[in-house]
Amino acid sequence: MPDKQPRPWEPSRRERRVLLALLSGASNLSGYPVARAAQVGYGKVYVILARLEREGWADSDWGPETGHGRRRFYRLTGTGRRHALAMLGLEDDDD
Repeated sequence: MPDKQPRPWEPSRRERRVLLALLSGASNLSGYPVARAAQVGYGKVYVILARLEREGWADSDWGPETGHGRRRFYRLTGTGRRHALAMLGLEDDDD
């Protein structure tokens, strides 16, 4: 039996909106501002962000401890940025 090849991943509309929010280049994007910018439910945004990390399109770091706990901050990887720009039909301003 031949090995199964992974299917290419095609992000959903919600995932595309999250990618667009991450493309904004804003620093300190935790799940809450990403959810608001992408107009995605707060529970769903963390599922999407976790998938983007698994796919290698996003990375995250934990911020410092505050009176309200710790926040995780997300950003696109170079690969994620290239794929997101191509998928959304946008040009890279960094070139």
